[in-house]
Amino acid sequence: MQHALVTYFVGEKRWSLVFVALGVAAQAAAFAVWRGAGPFRGAALPLAGVALIELAVGGTVFLRTDAQVAQLEDQLRREPGAFHAAETARMTGIMRSFTVIKTVEIALLGVAVALLLACRPPAFAAGVGLGLLLQAGVTLAADVVAEHRGRIYLEAVKGAPTTPVP
Repeated sequence: MQHALVTYFVGEKRWSLVFVALGVAAQAAAFAVWRGAGPFRGAALPLAGVALIELAVGGTVFLRTDAQVAQLEDQLRREPGAFHAAETARMTGIMRSFTVIKTVEIALLGVAVALLLACRPPAFAAGVGLGLLLQAGVTLAADVVAEHRGRIYLEAVKGAPTTPVP
């Protein structure tokens, strides 16, 4: 179980840095697009808005992970039954939230495509659609990876011993 815990959280921490990097890149792209005079200036809005979420989520996960791992390792060692119950409940909730998050991201992809198809010639709204398409696609891909990693960890937690190992 120790290996599954460390593997899961190493992946979480690594992907949190990817999220931060995506947020920084999207902020830079938003700034560059906004300064331009083209019809796709609207892309700056979803690029910048979602980038704030990427930065907040990525930064929060990165900063809290080491302390969270230390606490969970201690709980696993001292009280495996409590670890099992709490971590199963926590991860089950996280896995449920992925269903909601992915549904929202897919809906945003639909809105993005509709904006791109509805705006002829390309206009500000088409730019919003383009930025939304990029950000919703990137976050959906990252969440699919995170969900997969979470599913593997949850299965390990469910199968973990619930009594202390001598």
